[in-house]
Amino acid sequence: MSRFFSPYQDYPIAFIAELITLLPILIGLFRIVSIKYEIRLLLVLFILFFLRDILSNLLASVKENNLFIYNIFSFIELFFLALIFYNNPRIHSSRYRKTIVWGVVISLFLGLLFYSKSDFSIIDFTIVRLYGILITIVFFERVLSEVRIKNILTYSMFWINSGWLLYFCGTFFIFLLSDKVLSRKAQPEIFQQYWDTNLIFYIFFCLLASIGIWFSKYDQDNTL
Repeated sequence: MSRFFSPYQDYPIAFIAELITLLPILIGLFRIVSIKYEIRLLLVLFILFFLRDILSNLLASVKENNLFIYNIFSFIELFFLALIFYNNPRIHSSRYRKTIVWGVVISLFLGLLFYSKSDFSIIDFTIVRLYGILITIVFFERVLSEVRIKNILTYSMFWINSGWLLYFCGTFFIFLLSDKVLSRKAQPEIFQQYWDTNLIFYIFFCLLASIGIWFSKYDQDNTL
C-alpha cells in the first residue's frame, strides 16, 4: 500500500495534515502545566497520530504494507475517546459514564469480531465513527442539561468536541463505503480523492482542537 502518504509530492494534503497535527501538540506542550487530565490524554492521542503517520510513511517508502497500522489504530482511537470523555470532571451524570463504558466495550468487541488483516478494516473504522458521534452528541446534551459551564465559547471541550463531531460525521460515509473507495481494488485517483477528503476533515479537527487546548486555560474559572 505505497499509496499511503508516499511520496509527499503526490499527496500534498497528507503532508499538510501531518504538519497540522503538530499544532495541538505544540500548544498542549506550551500549556502542559495548566491543562487538565482529559486534555493531556488528547495531547497523547495527537502524539500517537503523528507517530502513526511517520511510521506509515517509513513503511511506504520501502514498499511495505502499512495498512495494518491504521486498522490497529482504530482500537487505540476508541480507547482514547472513551478515556477522554469519561474523565471529564465537569459532567456528573452516572448514566453518561455508563453510556461511554458500555459503548466502548461493545465497539471493541465488534471491532475485534470484524477485524480485517488483508484490507481496510471497514467495520472497525465505521464503528469508531458511530461511537464518536454517539458520545459527542451525549456530551453536548449533558453540557446543555447540567448548565455548569458559564461561557461555552471559552470551554475547551466545546471546541474539541465540535471538531470531533465534524470529523466523524464528515468521514462516516467515506469509511462506510471504503471497500469501494479506499481498498486495494479502488482506482488510485478515486482513492486519493476520498482519502484527501478524509484528511481535510481531520485538518479541521486539529484546528478546532487547537482552539480548545488554547482555551483550556479558562476552564478553571468557567464552571459554576
